[in-house]
This record gives sequence, structure tokens and C-alpha cells, in this order.
Amino acid sequence: MYGRHKSSWKQLSDARLECRAKEFIRIELELALTFVKVAHTKYSMRNVAGGDFSRNNAEKAFHEALNYFGKLSDFTSLERWKLMDLVNQAKDAIATLPKAATH
Repeated sequence: MYGRHKSSWKQLSDARLECRAKEFIRIELELALTFVKVAHTKYSMRNVAGGDFSRNNAEKAFHEALNYFGKLSDFTSLERWKLMDLVNQAKDAIATLPKAATH
């Protein structure tokens, strides 16, 4: 009896971690999109250093999300579709930014 109870707690704990990891990925992708908007604003104000900083932050958030995305495998098709949609939005948005200047 004890072993089965312990196993169910582990399954619940694993499920919660998976859920939190999926939420983390979503938030990182949304953060990347926000940094892209900030970068566009900075560049439009001719603040190249600020734009580059925001671009770098967008890229970091995007790559962090991809890193976690690659480690998870238990997605429903709807979850995978929603996250892949955000991945593509972030990737396309980052591609609209000028390349960061090398200082």
C-alpha cells in the first residue's frame, strides 16, 4: 500500500513539474515577443544600444524556451500547437530586428 501511495505522489509531482515547465516556456516566448517590441521602440528612437540590449534579451528568452521545449515530451497536440505557434511568432519577430551592432 505504501509503495503505491508514494508512486502516486511522485506522479502528481512529476505532472506539476511538467505543467510548470510548459508555463515557463510560454512565458519565456511571450517575454521574447515583449523584448522585440521594446527593441523596435528603442531602434525607432535611434537608441541603438538600447535596441541591441532588448534584442539580446529577446534572443536569450527565445533560446531558453527552446532549451526547455526540447526537454519535454508529454504534450497534447493542442499544447504543442499553441507553443509552436508562439515559437514561430517569436522567431519571426526577432528576425524583423536589425542585427545587433558589435561594439
